[in-house]
Amino acid sequence: MNLFQSKIFFLCLFITMGCTEKEEKQKSNVTEVLQTNILKTYIEPAIEYGCQGASQPNSIRNVKADTSTLIGKREYIWNQYVTNNAPPEDDTLFDLNYDGNEDYVIRYYGLAGNGFKHRIEVYLFNKKRRVYIQDSLLSSFVNPSFYIAEKKITEFYIASTGWGSRWEWINNKWIATKEFEVDNKGDSTIWTMYYPLKRETEKIKRPFQMIPPPEILEIKDIL
Repeated sequence: MNLFQSKIFFLCLFITMGCTEKEEKQKSNVTEVLQTNILKTYIEPAIEYGCQGASQPNSIRNVKADTSTLIGKREYIWNQYVTNNAPPEDDTLFDLNYDGNEDYVIRYYGLAGNGFKHRIEVYLFNKKRRVYIQDSLLSSFVNPSFYIAEKKITEFYIASTGWGSRWEWINNKWIATKEFEVDNKGDSTIWTMYYPLKRETEKIKRPFQMIPPPEILEIKDIL
């Protein structure tokens, strides 16, 4: 390579680097604007309709919610959750203990482990105290399917092995009425089911899969 070719090469390299730097600055500006817009939407008291991908938890530590209202109470819970956890998927309201009051549910996706990991944090509304109280049982459910009219919830988690359960609202509390376990043995997999109230066990041979078959556990579409 002669001197002239060398100058041309370094000139092109300099121009390319300059463009790249300019593009990175543009990307940075766009990201900043997007985050600002998300944050602005996030702190408005409309979160019961779902807030997608809230960001910048450090910026919301000092955001004050009007906790004299139910919307403000839910906004406070959302703020605290995002501050201490990965951004949730969305939130929703429905009655999970059949007392006529809507309870608050934050939905998020678990980061650790294999398999589907749709998770929830459930806060039951206490009408007497007018506060939302976290429910540890319901918040432990993985990939839950809610059948509110039937007063039933199913949940499961399957990776190389797995388990699942069906819960029913009986005598004003959630009780497990069916459980299953499974270990991946390919087409020879045995699904073992246990019925706690009847104290009965049932085994069914079905090929292994990451989502339980309908005859093992009733679930809604989780994808």
